[in-house]
Amino acid sequence: MELDTLLQEIQKDNRKAFDELVLQYNESLNAFAFNILKDKEAAEDIVQDVFFKLWSTPQKFLHTTDLRFYLYRSVQNGCLN
Repeated sequence: MELDTLLQEIQKDNRKAFDELVLQYNESLNAFAFNILKDKEAAEDIVQDVFFKLWSTPQKFLHTTDLRFYLYRSVQNGCLN
């Protein structure tokens, strides 16, 4: 599924769409966070938090035009905090 479709399905509480998004981006987001933090566990925690926020409050993303950008920016911000 394309990202726009995944986001629309996640907003409808479609767990399968969310799982697909996690499968598509978990590894690359973890690698991205690890490159910033140099700490595997901390990187995994931040990525998990980003996915949790997306799943628990999908209505916040109604106007998100680029979900991929949101994911990477959120991970980056989490690392910098």
